Amino acid sequence: MATGNIVAKSCFRCDKSIQTFTCNGCHQTFCLHHIDEHLKELSQQKHNIEQKHDVLKQDLRQQTISKTLLEKIDQWEKESIEKIQYAAQTARTNLQRFTGKLDNDMCDLINKLSDELRLTREGSEYSENDLHRWMKQIEELQMKFEKLSKIELFHESFSSVHLIQIKIPDERENNKMSSRLSDIDLSEGKRTVVIMPNVLSADNDSTIKSSQSNSRRKAYPSDLFGLNQSTDKRLVSLLEGLMYLDPMEKNGPMSGQCGPQTDQMERFLSDAFGFKNIPGEFIVDGVKSFQLDRPPHTLNPNTEICFPKNIANSFTMTVKEIIDWQCSYKVYADKTIEGMNLGFLQHALKGKSQDGEEAFRMKYVVRISKCPILMEFDAKVISRSMDEDWPNRIKLVSVTGIDFAGRKHDVNDILHYVSNWKEVFFIDRQSDLPQIYNERDFYRRSNASRGVLHEERVRNSLVRMTRLRLRACDQEDIQIVVETGIGLGVFAGSHIGIDSKVRALSAEAIRTVLEQDGHFEMRTTYFIRKASSPS
Repeated sequence: MATGNIVAKSCFRCDKSIQTFTCNGCHQTFCLHHIDEHLKELSQQKHNIEQKHDVLKQDLRQQTISKTLLEKIDQWEKESIEKIQYAAQTARTNLQRFTGKLDNDMCDLINKLSDELRLTREGSEYSENDLHRWMKQIEELQMKFEKLSKIELFHESFSSVHLIQIKIPDERENNKMSSRLSDIDLSEGKRTVVIMPNVLSADNDSTIKSSQSNSRRKAYPSDLFGLNQSTDKRLVSLLEGLMYLDPMEKNGPMSGQCGPQTDQMERFLSDAFGFKNIPGEFIVDGVKSFQLDRPPHTLNPNTEICFPKNIANSFTMTVKEIIDWQCSYKVYADKTIEGMNLGFLQHALKGKSQDGEEAFRMKYVVRISKCPILMEFDAKVISRSMDEDWPNRIKLVSVTGIDFAGRKHDVNDILHYVSNWKEVFFIDRQSDLPQIYNERDFYRRSNASRGVLHEERVRNSLVRMTRLRLRACDQEDIQIVVETGIGLGVFAGSHIGIDSKVRALSAEAIRTVLEQDGHFEMRTTYFIRKASSPS
């Protein structure tokens, strides 16, 4: 509150010295006229404070922040429990299915062998062929038993259940924010835009280093091409964000590791389109034939569909978008490859390519559409908003597509590119090819040597595949290409010790094509090389 004393001083505002007063608060001197104005100003400031007080008091009574956060915590708890229960049940089912079949097979073999041995004891009639056959049966039983004893629980490095915490801003953060706000001119007509800086390399036109703004998480080793000072900052920001995504990794043996993801996709298709497998019918060996009760064109074009379901951070798309993406589907193939013709493509694109040579040929076939990012891997979804302007210009691709996972479908990849494959895998005596277990996977020798690559073959094939894929993207007006194929665990041969070399050769192939084929019309071409773990 302001009070005044009569003194012989001039007024702070009009410089008159007749009948002046000194304010006890600000210690300024005012004349009779201006002291009245000053008191009114103080009264107005007090009124403003009272108004803010009343608003805050009302907000405090009506605040629902705690309730909203508690609801989100409850929802997270429910969804996490569902995921854990589903993973546990899937593991039980897979274990029971596998061990049950193995037990039955072993019992049948050992009972059959027991009967034959008993009969020979009684009749003493057997030949060297019988001895050889029995020994082979014993070896088969030992192999199956060894397989049974090697079953173990596999803990994924990156769980789909992410722990949550409550982050409460401390006093230092509040002080920082206050100091920043004090330097900002908030007068009418002025607006402050904050842009996170991008740290460019010395040459400013070939490679971009990721920003250190996210110091808590490390970026994956990345090579980005086509950036310069004039590059749209939104695209640079997008690429930096991609560097910090969780790794799209595939660890461990192939069999039994994709069950939850396959089941999740089938549930989504069933809920959205009435997807049903047709009993006893197959598109190709091991791939069930199916039907849709509700084809997309029969649905309301504006209907929104969420993947994997309607939860927070789901991938939302409309029926019209799905139909548009289907219509944009195109196929590019290297016609110089022997056997590459229209008949083969029509056959292979229905999922009917044969193991070996035909599967090997498919490396030189690219299927591409304008579908924006929808990457679901190990139960992770990369979400994006459809109102962003970049989805149809960006493509996540596996530019380098040799498959070193070791499966019968891609047997020629192993035979053609791994020089010592007979030292790495058990060999089937009849076919003289890698021995197969679980109906598709090659049986790796225990304590086997590391794989040895035919490096020149790998390099030449990777360059050829890269060139085909980039030209396909170029033809489809794709302006941003994000490489996701390098470093995907067993696909790069991690289980036989060649993944580091495969990644290096893949990166070399990409750089070679970009340097040699500078005529690409893409406005910008980017590659992000994601390793299997942060550097």
